[in-house]
Amino acid sequence: MAERHLSPALHAFPPEQFHVAPLTGVEARIYNRLWRLIVEGRLKPGAKLREEVIGKTFGVSRTITRKVLQIMEQEGGIHLPLKRGAYVAKPAPGDAAAVFEALDMTMTHIIARLADSATAITSGHRDLIAQHIAAQAEADASGNLVTAHLMGTDFLVLLAAIHGNPVITGLTDRMFMCQALTMTLYGQYVLDPHRTAFQRKLADAIFAHRQDEAIAIFRERYREHEQSLCLDDTGEEADLAAILSSPPFRLGEGAEAS
Repeated sequence: MAERHLSPALHAFPPEQFHVAPLTGVEARIYNRLWRLIVEGRLKPGAKLREEVIGKTFGVSRTITRKVLQIMEQEGGIHLPLKRGAYVAKPAPGDAAAVFEALDMTMTHIIARLADSATAITSGHRDLIAQHIAAQAEADASGNLVTAHLMGTDFLVLLAAIHGNPVITGLTDRMFMCQALTMTLYGQYVLDPHRTAFQRKLADAIFAHRQDEAIAIFRERYREHEQSLCLDDTGEEADLAAILSSPPFRLGEGAEAS
């Protein structure tokens, strides 16, 4: 299920560290496709996910489709009201604020632990961070705003994975899914020329065990991100079959209209 994360550095970790129930084969393809379309904002919060359309697109039974949707509901991306079909989860403004608060607290803890003088960041983990930052620079240069943003959240998930607590890593990853839903509903993806520089600056502070500085770097950036949201309801209908059939964006293909 590696495709869920864009950062190649995250592919070094076992899928069990992120997922409620790792999938393989066509189930993984359905999961990854829906996940990407949701976090890219092409399937908006509140959009109905017709199981017959998904099944026809991937050539699978309703049982397989339902299994994937149930797993995604456990991870916070899908809402399955009893006998009413499946929908992309739609966080209310209060839910969005709660997710940002929870992510702030969780990432502050992770960064504080990584930057603690008693913590040794291995050379392997340093290499993974460097690999990610190089991929982030490529994403920024691609001109695809959504891809660049998702790589940015992958950087913070990577820090959680390096921290090493699988419970915290899984929760952090799912909270970032909720944040992505919040972005598609209440915010917009924008060009950020400072994203790669932020990651380098934060990594340097962590490596040098400058704990207070590392926390301050993260919190200043996170506050700016949170304040960019406009908490109004802007959901809309979508053509599920057409969206599922459209090709996904991949790094190295050049800029894509946003």
